[in-house]
Amino acid sequence: MLSEYAKQLRRLKRFIISASERGFIFSPDVIPNKPKRITKASINKLKKITPEELYKKAKYIIPETGETVSGTEGRRYERSKASKKGAETKKRKKMIAEAKAKAKKERKRIRDKFYKDREDKGVDDIPSQTFATLENVREQISQWIPQSHWSPSLSYAKERDKNILENILIGAIAQQGEETVGQRLEENSIEINALLQEILYGSGSKEGNFKDGRTQVNFDLARFSAIVMGRPLTVDESIELTDVSENFEINN
Repeated sequence: MLSEYAKQLRRLKRFIISASERGFIFSPDVIPNKPKRITKASINKLKKITPEELYKKAKYIIPETGETVSGTEGRRYERSKASKKGAETKKRKKMIAEAKAKAKKERKRIRDKFYKDREDKGVDDIPSQTFATLENVREQISQWIPQSHWSPSLSYAKERDKNILENILIGAIAQQGEETVGQRLEENSIEINALLQEILYGSGSKEGNFKDGRTQVNFDLARFSAIVMGRPLTVDESIELTDVSENFEINN
């Protein structure tokens, strides 16, 4: 009987330690004192102490506000939070799946159109590696989705950056063709991948070197444009990029 009593005691202590780490507070006497003589009745007394009973005797500190509520209310709060988190996770997984499906469909459409256009014009295919590099850049941009931990304003800013990236690439291809742009991307692939990650997912600040975090993003966008266009931005293009950023800052 002694071993069974010890087993039940360990169960209760493990629960209290776990619940305490989550913000629940228990009084020292929540577990009955060990009797001088272990009997079946004393073992059953421990067995009847369920988690629900312990929550009723506990207090809970809400992490966001520091407010102290009953243990029962604290448990309801935990379940509500877990339910919301589950719904957010499900929503995010759905967004990712939809984004991937959309990107895959778009890549197929672009690829089919590309080869059809070249076939109609009687032009030889561009090198496969060049086309693969161009497709990879398109894919990274098209598959972008806001991160779950971002604030609404940062999500809005990164969507704006993604759209500018897309417009720069489309404009460069329209002016100079996919083969030329693809070759430039291939020649600068390491820098291009670093720029894409920073523009699409970075906050913009560089260890405090820039007073305005958006400045770094504008520099990165300008550098991306210079690579795909094969030249630096003109004065007018630089002013236009800055104006877009300033309009974003004013509206947010």
